[in-house]
Amino acid sequence: MEFQVHSDSSYSSTEDEIPFFPNHLLSEIALAFAILGLLVIFASLFPAELGKKYDPLNPAQTLEPEWYFMGVYQFLKTQAIQPIHAVALLSVLGILFVLVPFIDRGARRAPRDRPLMMAAAFVVALQFLVLTGYGYATPGQVATFSNPAFLAMLLAVNGISIVALLLGAYKQRRISTR
Repeated sequence: MEFQVHSDSSYSSTEDEIPFFPNHLLSEIALAFAILGLLVIFASLFPAELGKKYDPLNPAQTLEPEWYFMGVYQFLKTQAIQPIHAVALLSVLGILFVLVPFIDRGARRAPRDRPLMMAAAFVVALQFLVLTGYGYATPGQVATFSNPAFLAMLLAVNGISIVALLLGAYKQRRISTR
């Protein structure tokens, strides 16, 4: 077996290259300090509001979490779901989220080539967005399955989720049979 070494004439000479240390590293550090300086300037010009001060003599009637926890909070305060079951289900969902790179081992990485995983991600995002919206629409109320509005919303979202997953599985099957 014979190996041939091809000389590439389009490759630039070593005189045109910039060494990583110290030249490139110093330029990256300078850029990091410039971005940090801009962040400090904008943070001082536009400070974040903390909200109104807590008054222990006049506490708020309904306590709600921040927006990023509202979907989980609404799921936990649904009447027919026991808190231990909700925590277990959310833990399994978190573990599956961490294991997605090990589960989806396809060679293609483009989102259009992985419709089943994209449909699953759409379903999870849709469920939490709808629960977050419902939590803000009904502050302090416990969601019950006897409430027609909650039941209609739940059936509509789960119907959309099932259709999205079936469509993703169908497209995944068509891609894998090619």
